[in-house]
Parts: sequence; structure tokens; C-alpha cells
Amino acid sequence: MLLHDLLRDSARRFPDKVGIIVSNRSYRFREIHEASDRLACEFQRLGLHRGDRVAAMLDNSFEMVVALWGALKAGAVFVPISPTIKADKLSFLLADSGSAAFIASGVSWALYFATASFVFAVVVVLTSPQTVRTRSVSRVSRSDTICRAA
Repeated sequence: MLLHDLLRDSARRFPDKVGIIVSNRSYRFREIHEASDRLACEFQRLGLHRGDRVAAMLDNSFEMVVALWGALKAGAVFVPISPTIKADKLSFLLADSGSAAFIASGVSWALYFATASFVFAVVVVLTSPQTVRTRSVSRVSRSDTICRAA
């Protein structure tokens, strides 16, 4: 059994039970599971491989939880980064960790461009727990997508 199997099993057994509470907002196991499935699907569509590192610079939030579970479901290694880090340290940390992907939202996305050296990056935008929007940026193209896992 892998760690992300625990979330899948919890979502199956207790879909409407509260999984986390962030800023006085409750998120059910089903919402966390479905949102992280969509992100994992997006990672796979972008070419992330088992064992690749995914760096995430997000506040303690629903997005961070989704990023963690999505990376694990895609077979990646999750590398959390404090959103308070300075651009020069971010550049070093990303290079040193060997991250293949970078997840950010809001202001932290701007820091990515100061240190851009990835095959791709993903901005996580959760318009609702049912909708994971990502902006995928690669060396070749730029697109907005929504990935729905089966």
C-alpha cells in the first residue's frame, strides 16, 4: 500500500467526512481525492515520470494539500518550499533538488520566472474543489487546461 492509497480509501469509505479544515472552510475526503486526481492526471499528461521531483511553493492551504497528494499519485517526490523564500535561494533550492516541475500560485509564480529552468511548471488555481485549473508552461507551448481523471 502506498501513502496516496490511504486518501483513496478514505474517500471511498468516508466521502462526505471532513478531511481538512483550512481558514474555517471544510474540505471533504472526496473533494481532496478528486482534485488531487485531476492534478496527477495533468502531471502525467505533461510527461512527469515516477521519481521526478515536484517542488511546490504554496501557503498552508487546500492547494498545498492537493499538490502533495497529486504529486504522490503521479509517482513523484514532493519538495515543499516556503513561500517566504528569496529568489536567489529559490533558484539554488530548485537546482539542488533537481525538481522537474514547480507548482505555485499568486505572487510565488512571479519568482518562478526569475529562476525558470524547468521542463515544465504548473500553476494551481482552484476555482472550487471540483475544478483544478492549471496553467502549464513548457519550453514549447503555453496552454490552459483542466484535467479530469477517470
